Amino acid sequence: MVKEFQLNTGASIPSVGFGTGTALHNQDATAFVKLAIDTGVTHLDGAQMYSNEDSLGKGIKLSQKPRSELFVTTKVLNLAPGETIKQSLQASLTKLGLDYVDLFLIHDPTPASSAGKLAEWWAGMEEVYRDGLAKAIGVSNFRVEDLQVVLESGSIVPAVNQVCCMNTYKKQ
Repeated sequence: MVKEFQLNTGASIPSVGFGTGTALHNQDATAFVKLAIDTGVTHLDGAQMYSNEDSLGKGIKLSQKPRSELFVTTKVLNLAPGETIKQSLQASLTKLGLDYVDLFLIHDPTPASSAGKLAEWWAGMEEVYRDGLAKAIGVSNFRVEDLQVVLESGSIVPAVNQVCCMNTYKKQ
């Protein structure tokens, strides 16, 4: 199994990560994050919508693992009225207790697309990348038509399109 993938930024992303969504949504993930790191997981995947970025950050801090040895992802789902992508990421960084994330994603294109602001959001993503607040930027759950908007309006190709893969097999 491939242990890492190289992104278009030159950074390497671990192929396996520990996510703080689904089972830990709206819950304190501190102990679980620390345990994941203690058992060798270096890719930690969070999101604003999971409402536990603060405990993700606490778990990272408790692990005492050097920041340079971790790969931290977070995602934006929606913006408050008047809020920018940069302000949104800065709020996440404060909760996480970090100066930067390794990967910042638009969690779902629907809120931005519905408001006709997907190109504007992507411009904000490019800004946080250029400012060093995110070492790589990408998208999540994007369809071809959503990607086309980003590719036509932006100058940076998304490093990833993270998609959900669920096992829908049911034993009969």
